[in-house]
Amino acid sequence: MSSLIETARGFDRIEGDTALRVEFLEPGIIRVRKWAGAEPTLPDLIRYGFFRDDWPETPVQATRAGAASDLLRVSVDAESRLRIADADGGELLAETEPALPGPDPGFRLRFGLTPQSRLTGLGDQNRERIEHRGMSGDLWGRNVSSYIPIPLLISSDGYGVLLNTTRRVLYDLGATSDDWFGFEAEGQSADWYFLCGPSPAETLDRYTQVTGRPMMPPRWAMGLWFICRTQADAHEFISDCLNLRREGIPCDAIGLEPGWMERNYDYSLDKSWNDERFPIPSYSRVAGTFFTAARNLGFKPGLWLCNDYDLSYEEERRLDPAVRSAEERARSSFAAGHEVDENLRGRRYLDTLTRPDEPWYRHLEKFVDEGAHWFKQDGANQVLEHPDRLWGNGMTDARMHNLYPLLYSRQMLQGFREHTGLRTFTFTPSGWAGLQAFTGTWIDRLTSSSMPTIHR
Repeated sequence: MSSLIETARGFDRIEGDTALRVEFLEPGIIRVRKWAGAEPTLPDLIRYGFFRDDWPETPVQATRAGAASDLLRVSVDAESRLRIADADGGELLAETEPALPGPDPGFRLRFGLTPQSRLTGLGDQNRERIEHRGMSGDLWGRNVSSYIPIPLLISSDGYGVLLNTTRRVLYDLGATSDDWFGFEAEGQSADWYFLCGPSPAETLDRYTQVTGRPMMPPRWAMGLWFICRTQADAHEFISDCLNLRREGIPCDAIGLEPGWMERNYDYSLDKSWNDERFPIPSYSRVAGTFFTAARNLGFKPGLWLCNDYDLSYEEERRLDPAVRSAEERARSSFAAGHEVDENLRGRRYLDTLTRPDEPWYRHLEKFVDEGAHWFKQDGANQVLEHPDRLWGNGMTDARMHNLYPLLYSRQMLQGFREHTGLRTFTFTPSGWAGLQAFTGTWIDRLTSSSMPTIHR
């Protein structure tokens, strides 16, 4: 037996211990969740504010089998399959089988494909083609080959599907069968958004309604950028600046690669300049360094960085107080009266790099004071797996791997703004859904054999 319960935004459908929740967040945005057992906790992307959760009231009309807005109709058939149609009843998206809810072993979604359907999106997870029908693979940040996978699929049928997860997502876009496409992931219940188009531009607009609008970059960030070679020294750095100006090349940003550091690829909080290549006498710190000279020539200097710091401690400190309060109330039922060994009240961290009480950005402030205006956040360890790491927020790498680049870019933006009162432009190759709200990106190592092609 199943029951349909009308709600303010849509409906809940209860069948045994399984619940399906459909909510209209906007007339053209629907959130769909399905779970077995207890209602899942707040998803990580919402908990940390990367996905919006403050939606205004949306007019919704109840129907015999579901609910409708001015743009969309949602219904569930006798076999528990979801169907989404336009205002006139024309089918846009329909499940070919009821969703497997998760979290154990995970969720699975299967949707019908028409012969005319074309599929694009998914971010930087493939360098061979733009139209992805017939492909299968996974969404997981990797060095070089898959820097910024995005769990957003856009269909030529006039909609997008956005997954609310940071876990590794397997996708099948008609590879197994011409009749369906789908997604699956382990350890999480089904949670996804339907984004109404009908054009790809309108679908992307609704995507940024959920994940955040791109920040307005400072004007200088829209100009030409120049990155010095790794072997450059202070003389070569200033010579590059002077040559660009002498030749009338309107360059705005100039950066140094890892050779600027005393220790190559220094992940520590004790970074220092390479004294042989970039000597900075004590008097120069007052009178100005080679960075000061570059800024006097109109450049915004930047530095290359690598990072393996646990950013989750700082993110927990910045957590929305309302979210924290709700979670603390949920934990307050922990049994009191247990015996405590006073000799074992401290903590022991296996991570010797991170200082849990100190933000990552703190150790960069001295370089900003010396003239650095931006940082190039290399892929480095943020694109590598950490299979034995338990992060400070209690997550394993299954949840943190794709989430980490989002924390990194946002904390860089926040740190610079709080330290200087200025707007900067962060710069990274790594990301996940919502990255566009905080940073610019680049993709490297593209060759003629790996350039995308359009398959018709």
